[in-house]
Amino acid sequence: MDLFVYTFHHDGNVHRALSVLDPTTVGDKGIPTESVLGEITSSLPSMTPDQFDTNENFLQFLHQLIADRVPNIQEYRQQARMIGTGILPIIDGRAGKFTGEASDEDLIGHFSLRTGNILPNSYNPNPAYKVLTDNGPIQLHAGLEALFLERIRQLLDES
Repeated sequence: MDLFVYTFHHDGNVHRALSVLDPTTVGDKGIPTESVLGEITSSLPSMTPDQFDTNENFLQFLHQLIADRVPNIQEYRQQARMIGTGILPIIDGRAGKFTGEASDEDLIGHFSLRTGNILPNSYNPNPAYKVLTDNGPIQLHAGLEALFLERIRQLLDES
């Protein structure tokens, strides 16, 4: 997912917002808060997890999209059938790129499963999930990313 930094001034302070929307898409409409991952609290080009404040509206939007749409994504349904009964973790794509395993901050959330089926209304967001870690920013599964960006663009069109 491509990310873009928007710098703006508010009450005499400089703010840097990290968004999934590029400037040509935004134009003069303004950026929907759901498209802003958070604020970079340091001078650029530095951006580490301790220099980043996550936007809770972004996280709520992401979790709601996952809860609503993942049960209809074929790849996740296949994973559920393979697991059977238990949980279906929704893991950030950056997980394991450096260590070979997912940490708690890379687990976005999980669904409950019974006999290979995702149980309705069973999504549980992980409160320890981090949008930005030392391994980089959020990386969604391709199908989920496409749905996420489509919905963000719809919000932009509605504004």
